Amino acid sequence: MGFALSTLAGFIAGVLGTLAVAYLQREGYLFTESRYLLLEHKTVPSDLLRYVQPGTSVANMREMLGAPLAETEQTYRYKFENLYLEVESGDGTTTDSMNLDLPSVNESDDFPIPPL
Repeated sequence: MGFALSTLAGFIAGVLGTLAVAYLQREGYLFTESRYLLLEHKTVPSDLLRYVQPGTSVANMREMLGAPLAETEQTYRYKFENLYLEVESGDGTTTDSMNLDLPSVNESDDFPIPPL
């Protein structure tokens, strides 16, 4: 009886794990290798925030940055060689907020925030 229950529990855990991974991939939280490699070596200029900022249309953002690495209904994630970028859009037409993360800290990496 104990063996049958542990086997059943293992099977259920495997199915739930597979379903969780499929859901996370569909929602853009897990990256697929092929899309990851397409954007891995691109860099963005330091004056990025002059052109893509809160209030920019999502269409213009896509035109300037290309297809996002991962995307949900309201979040667009980009990975560049010199910057990780996450853009949020509440309505799907204009950008509301942006998160910029530098993959490493170098004195040459500088992303000024206009109008500062």
